[in-house]
Amino acid sequence: MCIRLGRTFVTLVVAGVVSPPRAPAQSIGLGTIAVKLEVFATGFSEEGQFAPTDLAPLGDGTGRLVVATLGGRFRLVSADGAALDTAAAPYFANAGSTIGTGGYGSTAVAVHPDFAANGRIYAIVTEAPSGVVDLPSPDGNDDHHDILVEWTADDPAADAPSFTRREVLRFGQPQRNHNVVDLAFGPDGFLYVSSGDGGSPNRFFFAQDPSNHHGTVMRIDPVSTSGPGIMASANGQYGIPTDNFGAQHAAALDEVYALGFRSPFRMDFDRLTGRLYLADVGESALEEVDLVTAGANYGWGRSEGTMLKNPAVALSPLSPVHQPPVFEYGREDGETVIGGFVYRGQALPALAGKYVFGDFGRQGLDTVPTPARLFYGDVDPATGDVTTVGELVLDPDGEALATRDDAGNLRTRQFVFSVGQDHEGELYLLVGNDPQFGGAQVPDGRVLKVARGSSDTAPALLSSSTCPTAPVTATLRSYGLTPGAMFVVVYGAVLEPFTVPAVSPFCAGTPGGGLRILGYSFLTADVDGTIDLTIANVPASSCGVYAQVFDIGRCAFSPVKQFGP
Repeated sequence: MCIRLGRTFVTLVVAGVVSPPRAPAQSIGLGTIAVKLEVFATGFSEEGQFAPTDLAPLGDGTGRLVVATLGGRFRLVSADGAALDTAAAPYFANAGSTIGTGGYGSTAVAVHPDFAANGRIYAIVTEAPSGVVDLPSPDGNDDHHDILVEWTADDPAADAPSFTRREVLRFGQPQRNHNVVDLAFGPDGFLYVSSGDGGSPNRFFFAQDPSNHHGTVMRIDPVSTSGPGIMASANGQYGIPTDNFGAQHAAALDEVYALGFRSPFRMDFDRLTGRLYLADVGESALEEVDLVTAGANYGWGRSEGTMLKNPAVALSPLSPVHQPPVFEYGREDGETVIGGFVYRGQALPALAGKYVFGDFGRQGLDTVPTPARLFYGDVDPATGDVTTVGELVLDPDGEALATRDDAGNLRTRQFVFSVGQDHEGELYLLVGNDPQFGGAQVPDGRVLKVARGSSDTAPALLSSSTCPTAPVTATLRSYGLTPGAMFVVVYGAVLEPFTVPAVSPFCAGTPGGGLRILGYSFLTADVDGTIDLTIANVPASSCGVYAQVFDIGRCAFSPVKQFGP
């Protein structure tokens, strides 16, 4: 615990309690839900933007979206992705923004729920140290300042209004990483602000010390400084809910809502349940997804996910129980988790109620690069826990996140900075080049829409055939397969449900699609999980030929596909 005496910090080590883990790390295999990534908006790299980092709907009924870029320029796009401004003359911009080699910059934007009436938008920007720091780092000697800024449009309905800038809160940051990184308005109307541990050698202790902002989620009222349940901040620029965890303890910052985070890069509320999901980037072993509640301690400094990291670091005595993640994964599946949303849109029914998130991807940190990936997980409606998780299968007719180079090595095509959500609950990916290591095959900053593809499930089977002549020539194309041995099964009539027989060496007992086998062919999917096969002279009656592809790697059948009219 750190006891705050003015701005002096005294460290007191006490014992902490670690609760039993609920979600041990698990490997993330290829899932059975397929989506297509479509290019929605482009041009977020030039003119000092560098890369898009966050997206938020204006929520005023127009479908317009504001896009944050690392360089402090905030762009406006229409509901169909058309630019409503230019990189040279953006919607609004922070003239003093800086970008470091570690990639810090403008990483978050949040639109006030009453934007249509009050025109307020909030963002995190970075600047060189100057002025009075409202929440200093215990380290001092700041590398830069993170600033929560409010921009107010004089005409919220206009595409090119005049904005008034107001500085709400200035944070001291000792290093170029693990900064104040995300914003989200909660169902209570308050603004939630997530901060990393500061990145300094003392980061482990800072995250267990709620008398500073490092490693916390904070909650404030950016508009009102008084009223029921609100007290004014020290700088008089915002209000603080009196029921905040920190406001209940003299040894904590009043702004603190929860603690124990390392680098909480993305957090978002489930628009149906109001639950707050946060993805915390691990240091060397585990990536985690947390379900954030008031006053909870998520363990970083002492623990990394469910793994004990530093036994010498005690959990804060103000919140001495470690709240384990609702999901975590190891370095074999990625190394920079990107938080997302519980899907509540209409366009992708297979994802309804599932948590969609990703991994940024890296080139150059390890001998084996980790590609950018997109995941989904089942959500327990009673507890909010993220349970079974799989990788979304990407329709090959859409954008790819990873590809193979000429030598066959897996490479990231574009890095995932953020998952965004529009006013209808549909999802987007903000992609671009890695600001620290580079290496994206498509370095242009873009927004991709997560759309419905040629199939909602995977393995997927696409086909064409010659008909009505018989015998039939069937051309099959399948994707979403585990690289390895497969067989394609060709059927002739709808019969009783089929089950892989017990004598089969592969996946005995797996239920099939309800069709009798006429013939089958073994083949091997390529390294990207696709196959192309032409089957000629298939016995057929009135072109009543059906087919499935069976993925031996996952013991999974594709839906049945009929050939012919």
